[in-house]
Amino acid sequence: MASSTYDRLLTKEQILETKLNSHIVYKAPNATGTRTYPIQLFCDNDNKVVNKHAIPVCLYNGIWHQITHDSNSGLPWLQQPLTSIHIFDAEETSTRTEPKKQDSSSDSEPAEEGDSDEELANQAGGLSLDK
Repeated sequence: MASSTYDRLLTKEQILETKLNSHIVYKAPNATGTRTYPIQLFCDNDNKVVNKHAIPVCLYNGIWHQITHDSNSGLPWLQQPLTSIHIFDAEETSTRTEPKKQDSSSDSEPAEEGDSDEELANQAGGLSLDK
């Protein structure tokens, strides 16, 4: 992994910082996997349907960043900023307390409940919104 100023471990509390955004959904901790903390996912559609293009993200210092899971520490790892996500931001910043329910009536392929952060990141296929 290339070194940058963004590569750093985050606390479970830091990843809960959020901003209202029309394309961000909350995903509860993975009860059967190694991820014991909730995450936020950026969805590539207006219906907030999690599919293979969903990207694990967090709001760090007011900027959306991609995150991955560090298997050694069990904590989220901050990655590159994804500033294009901000075009979907609303005005108010908050800490999410309730998960957003997903609409299961969509034709998009939903992510499996057991998907790990690594699988979600791999499914994104290196998708970068800022290119």
